[in-house]
Amino acid sequence: MPIDIALDAFNTSTLKTMRAFISSKGRHIFRLTDPMSSMAVIVDFDHPRGKQAIQQARQRQQAVIAIAREAQKDTPYHDLIWVNKPVTSLTMIAAGEKLHRRFNDSEARHNSTPETPKADWEKLAPKTQWENGNTISFDINKNPFYAPENTLQGYIDRAKQMSAKKEQQMVIHCENRQLIVDASTNRLYINFKVSVLKALCRFELNRKNTTIRPALNNNRQLEERFHAMCLDKALWEIALMCSRGRLPNGINENTPLQLSQWPIFTRWHIAPHAMRISSVWIQQTATAAQVANQLNIEPYFAYAFLAAAMAAGIAEMDNSQAKTTKMNEYPQVAETRKLIKNLMRKLVGA
Repeated sequence: MPIDIALDAFNTSTLKTMRAFISSKGRHIFRLTDPMSSMAVIVDFDHPRGKQAIQQARQRQQAVIAIAREAQKDTPYHDLIWVNKPVTSLTMIAAGEKLHRRFNDSEARHNSTPETPKADWEKLAPKTQWENGNTISFDINKNPFYAPENTLQGYIDRAKQMSAKKEQQMVIHCENRQLIVDASTNRLYINFKVSVLKALCRFELNRKNTTIRPALNNNRQLEERFHAMCLDKALWEIALMCSRGRLPNGINENTPLQLSQWPIFTRWHIAPHAMRISSVWIQQTATAAQVANQLNIEPYFAYAFLAAAMAAGIAEMDNSQAKTTKMNEYPQVAETRKLIKNLMRKLVGA
């Protein structure tokens, strides 16, 4: 399965060359995507923005393939995958294979747990289209919005509300996979790998492939068979992955918003520029476009943060402008009615 990759800190000509390689000879190794959803980043280390791009990738917890005239394998760059210039297709494919091995080794360590007998419903199904990489493609400039209710984010949020209302655990069934939401303990349980959870965030869900049902009985021993996560933390991170730099439907870049509280960064994933974005939105009402302009960052960073904040329930819309607009409409309506009455009097008098 190709690795989702982003390109950063390249001059125009090299960028075209890299894109051409990924779309042809490198298509079985890499798949070009946006920086917010990529698993790794390819960076020209010798570019003026090279070191900054590496730092940003690390903040996003992404692996880095660095292209350079001379590999810098000393600290703090010992963990990068280096490709020496001049770059060839063979050296890039070798770097991609090394990146694949690194991800596979990391996932194996993460999921190395003692073997325990599993019931049939716990066994993972064969690979589906989700794991085979047939994701929904989009151009963020043409499609800057997404529908949270049709994503994993929306289903977990609905299950959370249902769990709180019914005071019982809710089970999300999704392609022979299960997510159990328990609002009373603020826990999310999954019976599959975290890498699959990330993949689910990239797909549109509907009633045909996903359902929410009450658990047959509240099971407090789920930690023995399921991977447990903090529900609020999971919703924040899942919203970031579902958004991929897009705005939730119903919110546009000119909608005024403000944070009701500071995000819990001691537990939640710190998205790129999240601290700076929080400092602006916690102090004043502003639109996503204004925040991006004020901080001189790409708009999709503000959009993704906003989507996560809305999911976590810490962002509030400011309706004062809408109210002001409605109030300002009344004098105009009254003036129009007065003008019509005057015209009617003159016509009747004539």
